[in-house]
Amino acid sequence: MLDKKITHSIYLIKSEFVQNETFLQGTEKCQQYNIPIDGYPDARAYLKITPSNIHSWSNFLPSEMSGIDWNKYRTRSLFGLLLVEVNNRLFALTSGFGRFLLHPFWF
Repeated sequence: MLDKKITHSIYLIKSEFVQNETFLQGTEKCQQYNIPIDGYPDARAYLKITPSNIHSWSNFLPSEMSGIDWNKYRTRSLFGLLLVEVNNRLFALTSGFGRFLLHPFWF
């Protein structure tokens, strides 16, 4: 089995984009949670998991011909984003593909 690793990153959101939340993209498909963290009562988390599927290119190597059991190679992706304001600065902590919930160039 492959060693699975989920990447985590921290971004500082540019102050001009904080008020109207234009730095977010695709969060309408996420579950949103308000998570009070000690000292930071307004922290928010956005989570999304894509459905498990088999990649379309597996059609080039059908199980009948290749002997590959494609059910072993199903994929799922985690999109995680945690927003925390500290000293009037907004930080975005991402997990997995959570960075794609942020507009590029706005952090």
